[in-house]
Amino acid sequence: MLMQKLVVIVSIWRGPASVESAFLQESAKLGLESERSHERLAMDEEQTLANTYTKSRFMPKGWGNGPGGGGDQSDPILSWPDDPHKVGPVTPTQDRIRQTVHPGVLPSPSGKAAYETPTMQPRAAYETPTMQPRAAYETPTMQPRAVKPLWPDAPDIKPQAVNLRKKAAKCFDASQFLVDFPKSKNSVFKKFSQGNQDGVMRSLFSPEYLGTTNKGFVEFGFPDSTFSTSYGNGRQLISDMGFHPELLLDGSFENPDIKLHKHFVTAENIVGLFEKYNVSKESDYVSVDIDSCDIWLFMAITKKFRPRVVTVEYNSNYGIDSYQTMGGIDNNGKQTCSKFDYTWKGASLFGGSLSAIYLAAQRREYTMVYASPSLDTFMVRNDLICPGTAPPLGAFKYATDLPLHRPYADEQGPRNTLEMDFKTWLAQNPNA
Repeated sequence: MLMQKLVVIVSIWRGPASVESAFLQESAKLGLESERSHERLAMDEEQTLANTYTKSRFMPKGWGNGPGGGGDQSDPILSWPDDPHKVGPVTPTQDRIRQTVHPGVLPSPSGKAAYETPTMQPRAAYETPTMQPRAAYETPTMQPRAVKPLWPDAPDIKPQAVNLRKKAAKCFDASQFLVDFPKSKNSVFKKFSQGNQDGVMRSLFSPEYLGTTNKGFVEFGFPDSTFSTSYGNGRQLISDMGFHPELLLDGSFENPDIKLHKHFVTAENIVGLFEKYNVSKESDYVSVDIDSCDIWLFMAITKKFRPRVVTVEYNSNYGIDSYQTMGGIDNNGKQTCSKFDYTWKGASLFGGSLSAIYLAAQRREYTMVYASPSLDTFMVRNDLICPGTAPPLGAFKYATDLPLHRPYADEQGPRNTLEMDFKTWLAQNPNA
């Protein structure tokens, strides 16, 4: 009606010859305004869809009602249909949004899934009738799957322990170390030590695992009078790793220049010696190797001093089921290893079994993390260990039942008077 009135007015003013020209001019003008209006609406629609899609990208559970869940299921672009092959009609603007914002992911108007390329086989070719949708096998209350055991007889690590491990800011994964170390170059590294202890130390104190704090260490019995000829575990620490000795002890040698002092150590006097020579309460490393009452010295030291890493020599002649250790029980029921007058002379009787040391470490809140076959066990303080990663005793079976040295011939007294069952002793002394 507006256009008719406009034409009449123009025709009266300009005459019949100008009617057609005026009509075309006004129509073009109104058409331009209409096109601009539609363009603005399209731009607004495009911006709204793009903003909504951008927000949906960061939803924790993904898009739509398909895999991942979440999203705006009423929106034909952001929702993921149960069957991506069945997609309803979409506007040109929606299709452009699909291809502009994230091409190749969302369903296209062709009715094919956007993740299917011309070379891919149709969905039915790779999805069997027995496949279940996600909701059929996963519920919001499902628990994470237990971690696969790292060795045949190891118990499953509980999912809760895995979560605690992940939450720890920085901790030592003992089980993973026991799996990874034998595959590393350090496992066969030997520079000064009798076995691969040099390699174990180089790994344990690396930034990848434990790192270092004060780089102080204690070693006894020290096997020589100088570091230049020593095969002890401390030599590499000094020569290659920047450590310094806080105290060295031996029953035969003395050298104040390297802090080596001559003492016959027992479970009764070792703490006093640490205090006398100002040993740090939490030094990086302590080595125990005296070929007799080693386990009792470990028990005494760690009751008051808390080194980060401790090594204790063990007797590999015992099997994994043996908890024997040197020591004895007097008439009052007390262990008498502190009064021993036993000197190792190359026989198979010395120290304690690996299993006994494993239990001693547990009692003192340490974790056994490795054993150099026929030589030393390595313990790390529990507060440095990732929760739930302590290897079970059975993981160290490889280092037991290894014949070493000649049979003991009772030359220093009957064997049964010189050793005892440590597991039984611990059960009878819960507060020790």
